Amino acid sequence: MRQRLKVLSCLAAWLIATGCQWDLAQIVAWGHMFAGYTQEMTLTAAARKTFSGEMCPLCKAVQKGKQEQEQSAPKSTAAGKVKLLDAAPLAAVMQVISPPRPAIRLVPAPQTFAGRDRVAPPLPPPRAVA
Repeated sequence: MRQRLKVLSCLAAWLIATGCQWDLAQIVAWGHMFAGYTQEMTLTAAARKTFSGEMCPLCKAVQKGKQEQEQSAPKSTAAGKVKLLDAAPLAAVMQVISPPRPAIRLVPAPQTFAGRDRVAPPLPPPRAVA
């Protein structure tokens, strides 16, 4: 149970860090708009009006939240990419964490059969004397 909780909390943190909450809120807003429009018009007309670009208050809040998150995100370098780690120290750390394993040489097992070199059991088997 604890392992499942750890995995779910890690997944939730990753989704929030990537901004997935805004996508989910946008889906909820579209669903709310579509449900409201279907009470007044056909499904195709409701879908057309939902995705026409008209924004409800929730859509505006989602757009504002996305813009604020993009503004607070770290700025990229001139090359367009953020350099997080240098490759050389990372390789050294990986050597300490996971040292290279020695090569394993596979040797085929000898082909022995269980009854080949054994004496056959006496027939019939001996009985215990009472």
